[in-house]
Amino acid sequence: MLVQFNFSNNYGSFTHGCSQIERDALLKFKHDLIDPSNLLASWAVSGGDCCTWRGVICDNVTGHVIELRLRTLSFQDYLASSSSSTQYEDYLKLILSGKINPSLVSLKHLRYLDLRNNDFGGVQIPKFIGLMGSLETP
Repeated sequence: MLVQFNFSNNYGSFTHGCSQIERDALLKFKHDLIDPSNLLASWAVSGGDCCTWRGVICDNVTGHVIELRLRTLSFQDYLASSSSSTQYEDYLKLILSGKINPSLVSLKHLRYLDLRNNDFGGVQIPKFIGLMGSLETP
């Protein structure tokens, strides 16, 4: 008898969940973020397969994390999509801030990292990002 376990998300099905190393790397990354609106609530120690977490895209065959899509709307786009009573303070509750944890280097198969329109204090791109050889340029 052949038994196959399939996990699925919005991007197809795959036969493997994310690895423990990748899961731990994502949790360390989240730990250093300030997330006032709890956008990353699905990123939990007890959250199971990280391929189902918000903003995490996995290869549909290997289950490796290949994309992190954590882009926030620009303030202009936010205003265009919101009611006229929108305040800048409300917008600030939607953006991620804090520190970009070097644990991302453990995501050996990560090809795409989108952190646009978040607030990392105007810091330069961390040097360890250059060590992530799998990242592709658009």
